[in-house]
Amino acid sequence: MAAKSWIGVAAGAAACFVVGAANAETKTIITSGAWEAFGGTTTKSEQICGFSTQQKSGYFGVKYIPSKNIFAIQLGPVDWPIKKNASEKATMRFDSRARTMVGIGMRFDDGDNGIEYTIRKDELAGLLRDFGTNKKLRIKFAHAGAKAWSLDLHGAAEVKAAFETCRSEIK
Repeated sequence: MAAKSWIGVAAGAAACFVVGAANAETKTIITSGAWEAFGGTTTKSEQICGFSTQQKSGYFGVKYIPSKNIFAIQLGPVDWPIKKNASEKATMRFDSRARTMVGIGMRFDDGDNGIEYTIRKDELAGLLRDFGTNKKLRIKFAHAGAKAWSLDLHGAAEVKAAFETCRSEIK
């Protein structure tokens, strides 16, 4: 990555901590391809760092909320309803490896359906490495009515690096 881009990442990461709790908002740190890294505060005034994409399949985001020590993957499928608090199993397959997860149906702040999968701290390094070294991510849901997803990871390595910078600043 060029020095100019790293300066932008560092400046963006620093800016996300200036956001006051009263503002309760996130700001984009960097975008690359269809991916973006963000930081700031949640609507509940908690600090947050994350990276996400909105592709044809729907919304995919990785989020870190240090006050709750939560690392989570949140998905917002566009093609099927998810019941709040319902359990949903999925397999996430990168080019080289797969992991099975069980998530819970939830609602985003705007009311849209979603699924949240908790990431254990000991799994995070491997997951982040996969975002930096693979080209595709495929997600297959156990739910009979759900179509499998295929996400392009072009740009994910750069936003993952910005996410890690943001996360290290708010530990």
